[in-house]
Amino acid sequence: LITVLMGISVFLAEDPVQAALRSTNFWPFFVFFAGLSLYLTQLSDPLGYLKQLAFWLLVTSIPVNLLALVEYWPALATRLGLPSWLLGSGPVRPRVDAVFGNPNVLAVYLVILFGLGLGLWLQTLSSTSARPKPGPQSRFLLSPVGWIYVALALIPLGVFCSGSRNGIVVILVQLLIMGVLARYHRWAMGLSLGGITAMMALVTTWGVGGRSLLQATSSSVVRVEIWQLSFPLIHQNPWFGIGFGGFEANYKPDTLVNLPFLHHVHNLWLHLAVEAGLPVMLLFTGIVGWICHRAVRYYVLGKLSLRAQPLLVGYGLGFLACILFSLFDIPLFDARINLLGWVMLAALQAIPDRADQTDVTKPHPIQPTDPFTPTP
Repeated sequence: LITVLMGISVFLAEDPVQAALRSTNFWPFFVFFAGLSLYLTQLSDPLGYLKQLAFWLLVTSIPVNLLALVEYWPALATRLGLPSWLLGSGPVRPRVDAVFGNPNVLAVYLVILFGLGLGLWLQTLSSTSARPKPGPQSRFLLSPVGWIYVALALIPLGVFCSGSRNGIVVILVQLLIMGVLARYHRWAMGLSLGGITAMMALVTTWGVGGRSLLQATSSSVVRVEIWQLSFPLIHQNPWFGIGFGGFEANYKPDTLVNLPFLHHVHNLWLHLAVEAGLPVMLLFTGIVGWICHRAVRYYVLGKLSLRAQPLLVGYGLGFLACILFSLFDIPLFDARINLLGWVMLAALQAIPDRADQTDVTKPHPIQPTDPFTPTP
């Protein structure tokens, strides 16, 4: 039904070709989501599959973060007042983008994977698997759990280098939720709270993307002004919108100070309402909201197995990152990030479907198992 309504919106748009092209940000991923959700329910061990997928997605973020740190080094060296020969030959960039071409896209990629990593960490919380064991630390660092720790430590640094305010806020929210879920493991809760404190201290001292904390906060008011531009357009055509790409086409240059052009509304819900119509926005929100509500309800009511609980938390925190970013920043990303978001939602749909109803427990406290023990 959403796809049909989007098709009508495309047909009625001022520029149907442009609207049809931009509609591919949605309907192909509906097909992908449906196929992946069905595929996961047909697997003999979907939880094992999702666990390995989360692990390898998390590990592949390590080289991306290292590249971001290398790109940020000239800016850091300049701030520290280091000699010029230590600055390197690269430009001084207060915001880096690694391989994504946009700092905000880098940030949302990292916070999605940070959510997955927190879920894996939650699954490893036990005295035998999570804490470094006595003996050579190299063994621990080279173990799967060690890679999780390395990746989780690098991601907040990568987000800071991206200079994304929303990315930093999402990291703080994820750590806060993790601290609540891990409150029965005092040292893990301490690490979560310590991460929040360290991130806040870093932002307070160094600012965000070359801006002080006060400047970064005050400039957020522009978001409200952008949102206000969408209201007359929604009123103009509330049923089918003005067509995808219509907001950018209707924006008059320099309507807002220092904004010669605007590509989007900086809010997914307003974006859908403006360009596709209120029915599409409400249906889209209702379906995705129902999937999220169902997943949370299964977790709260203790209907998930011990293996499924932390995986649902990880994929849930990953999708929460998508939601929070869509509230205040880029509503649509390139195909790489869009795929990640739909993978998170497909997992939230599939995990309750295949939860082991014969092995249920109360959601708190979580009794962890080794996430990398082969499933019989």
